[in-house]
Amino acid sequence: PIVWLGKRENSKIKPGEMQVSLYKGLHGHERICSTYVNLSEPYFTTDGTVNCRGNISSGRVDMIIAGLRGNDSDLYRCEIEIFFPPPYLRTVGNGTVVYIQGKR
Repeated sequence: PIVWLGKRENSKIKPGEMQVSLYKGLHGHERICSTYVNLSEPYFTTDGTVNCRGNISSGRVDMIIAGLRGNDSDLYRCEIEIFFPPPYLRTVGNGTVVYIQGKR
């Protein structure tokens, strides 16, 4: 299954360099994917059992996750860390509940 998650940042800061991470669980201890993004190239993709890809535009991070299975049903949170320009900022989304129906 493919899942789309979006996060809108209301900050007036226009980030140049940032880290985008996706965490599984209520308290987000299990990192599913993470990537460093330079906004001169706002598209990103990760490799692994679960693949995350997306883009950043107009203060919004859109992420598509592929490779989740039925036992991956859980709450997912997106974390954004802005490194440049200063000051360092970190924000975590409210979360999205993802339910994946197993095969019958």
